[in-house]
Amino acid sequence: MTRGSLGRLLRFYFKAPKPIAIAGIGAMTAVGMQLIYPLLIGRVVDQAIRGSRPDLLLPLVGLILLTAVIKGIGVATRKRFAGIAAIGAEARLRHQLYEHLQGLDIAYHEEVPTGQLMSRASSDLQACRDFLSMIPISSGMSVLLVSISVILFGKDPALAAVTLAGFPLMAYAAARLTAKLHPIVYLTQQYLGELTETVEETVGGIRVVKAFGREELQVGKLQEDAENVKEQATAQIRIRAILLPLFELFPALGLALVLWFGGIRVINGAITPGDFVAFFVYVTHLQWPVRMIGWVASDSQKASTSSGRIFEVLDRRPGIEDRPNSRPIRIERGEIRFEEVSYRFPTGRKVVDSFDLTIPSGGSVAFVGPTGCGKTTLLRLVLRFLEPTEGRMLIDHEDIGTVTLESLRNQIGTVFEESFLFSDSIRGNIAFGRPDAAEDEIVTAAVLAQAHGFISDLRDGYETTVGEQGYTLSGGQRQRIAIARAILMDPSILLLDDATSAVDPSVEAEIRRGLSEAMKGRTTLIVARRPGSAALADQVIYMEDGRIVDSGTHDELWDRLPSYRETLVGLTEVPAGALDNLGAVRRPSL
Repeated sequence: MTRGSLGRLLRFYFKAPKPIAIAGIGAMTAVGMQLIYPLLIGRVVDQAIRGSRPDLLLPLVGLILLTAVIKGIGVATRKRFAGIAAIGAEARLRHQLYEHLQGLDIAYHEEVPTGQLMSRASSDLQACRDFLSMIPISSGMSVLLVSISVILFGKDPALAAVTLAGFPLMAYAAARLTAKLHPIVYLTQQYLGELTETVEETVGGIRVVKAFGREELQVGKLQEDAENVKEQATAQIRIRAILLPLFELFPALGLALVLWFGGIRVINGAITPGDFVAFFVYVTHLQWPVRMIGWVASDSQKASTSSGRIFEVLDRRPGIEDRPNSRPIRIERGEIRFEEVSYRFPTGRKVVDSFDLTIPSGGSVAFVGPTGCGKTTLLRLVLRFLEPTEGRMLIDHEDIGTVTLESLRNQIGTVFEESFLFSDSIRGNIAFGRPDAAEDEIVTAAVLAQAHGFISDLRDGYETTVGEQGYTLSGGQRQRIAIARAILMDPSILLLDDATSAVDPSVEAEIRRGLSEAMKGRTTLIVARRPGSAALADQVIYMEDGRIVDSGTHDELWDRLPSYRETLVGLTEVPAGALDNLGAVRRPSL
């Protein structure tokens, strides 16, 4: 857990002092009335009743009612503005958390389970808000506790000492029990994250679960995670079941001592009946502050754990970020150069090895090779999702390691192998990279991506809302919308990571025609796993083990490199005359 997490949480809280101050004024007003109220009751007993002064009854009762009204106003003010302050702090913390998550590199998001991040953004933030909303009332109760203790000792030190004798023991017991809560709360939050992850995977992967008939397996996993949460939550309940009754017992014990020892003091004439009644009422008022100590102790442990989990994320520095003195890049020509670029995974495996290549402005290159040879890694290096471990990459003669990430990625259009759509309209998904795009530009991009036809056939056309991740559409339809999204950005550089893998061969031919048009004048890098995709490029690079094995046009490599043919069509042996029968694959129509 992050050290000083509660202190850091409070800094978010005090960034908006106005509602906190108003809540504090409300809390102190309520406390003041609670301190006056018993004194007025004592005067009713001693001066009006025992002094036989009926003329004082009405004014004193009126003052008691007035204190109750003012106290109610103070409590209402405290509740309202304490809630506003806590919600504001939660919103600021959530905003920083989400903003920071957007800035973290792809490697972090691939490493940390989505469920853990969702847990931090929901249940952990809620725990922080619950704690913060208690600060004004707990502060008021603390002032009330100290003030009542001072008043009691001022009225009768002996009776006060007897009444409050058990409080130090209670405080010690509370400290011991709340210390035991911390590791249990931490485990509870961790298991909640795992449970959230299981639910997210089960719901998101429901098609796979049902296709393989593994519903019972997933239910079993969910049950196991739920049992872990239940076990830790039960352990919390056991400790709280001991802790909270302590805070009920000691005030009750104090009242009993007041009645016994205080009664003796009244009989002996040491104090007046009015002082005795006031003393008794003050002790009853101690019940809420004492109970509040228990609640705050429990909530503070939970908030400490939850805020620590949040600050673990906020303290994680992006693996890739703008370097000092980075400047925006303006890509005009789009020439890309790899200069002896190598990349090693954290495991030590070198996936790109001394890669040296220049792609001219407006040129197109397809990367072909067996799985794991480094094709997709090259595209990630261009986007700076990864940084080369050796060498450098240049665009228009500028080292992309020295430019701002935003300016670089804003001028590169990317279509990933797995098309992701947001729960938005088709228009919104296409215009994701350019929200201000005009209607005709959106339609033109859809036409180029061969998507306009099926979009027009939908009942709501471009206003059709797609389901979560776009699963209300077919794989080919999702991919064509993703291609339109990239085209609409009008990028200087276009990256296609197996962009036609999810479509039927008949649709692929149509999309290739659109891509061929979209590629004109743009530097294009293609990860190809189909012959038609490779044939789109001016030059094809065949790779193995992160190195260039051969290069040429699609036709040249097909004719002279058996491993190239095997990679694209899955042949282990190419019989004589086979190339003549594969003419349609060899030279796809564009």
